[in-house]
Amino acid sequence: MWLQVYPIGAPGQNGSAMHTAVSALNASLGRSRPLWQVRNLKTLKPNSLNPKTAVQVVQSFNWAQMGSEGAGLCKHSGQCHTPNLTESRSMAWQAIAGGANGVLFFSYDDLHHNPDVPFEEGWRRLKAVGFEIARFAPALLSARAPEPVVARRPAWLMTRAHWNTTASERTIILFAVSDGNGGGPVTVSVPGVRAVHVVNEPTRRAVAVAGSTFTDSIGPLCVRVYELVLSSTVE
Repeated sequence: MWLQVYPIGAPGQNGSAMHTAVSALNASLGRSRPLWQVRNLKTLKPNSLNPKTAVQVVQSFNWAQMGSEGAGLCKHSGQCHTPNLTESRSMAWQAIAGGANGVLFFSYDDLHHNPDVPFEEGWRRLKAVGFEIARFAPALLSARAPEPVVARRPAWLMTRAHWNTTASERTIILFAVSDGNGGGPVTVSVPGVRAVHVVNEPTRRAVAVAGSTFTDSIGPLCVRVYELVLSSTVE
């Protein structure tokens, strides 16, 4: 099943439309015909879709190259541009945090025609996002771990947790993403956690743990990957 969301440059939309779309999709899984593509989120209704493998399509084009439809959107919004690296990265990880089993970027051909970004730069950005996702593929393909408890969970936060089967210690990999509609300190509780590190920054960064809780700041459109080491006595 495919879900296409192309918000960058559309009037009144930003990267958080990905969060809205995958949340609507998750709420709609259940019965009726499988989803191939959705261009209008208002058509998604509860229990209207079959639960099948979901592949999220992420925008990599500038609406300005999309004929009369794109010209109309750009004229109305006044903000058409090719998604930048931060937007592309956040939208891809929002899709993954929302449960997508795969991500596609639309489209390779359009990278050659974006009026504001040369092909080489656009391709470099998408490769960077792809390489980061591939780096964490072993965790993403492992068993899901229990979702942590987030104090006063902000509406802009998306999370996804997996067991790290390649670690010598009992470890969870937690993916945390801001949809761009907010950011700030986030307090997470995981029973038995004794050490936490951010592992997708240039330098591995330790986060202080107090009891079974840690707090870290996540900025708008930010993607954080945490390694949570648990006590061996925790079931």
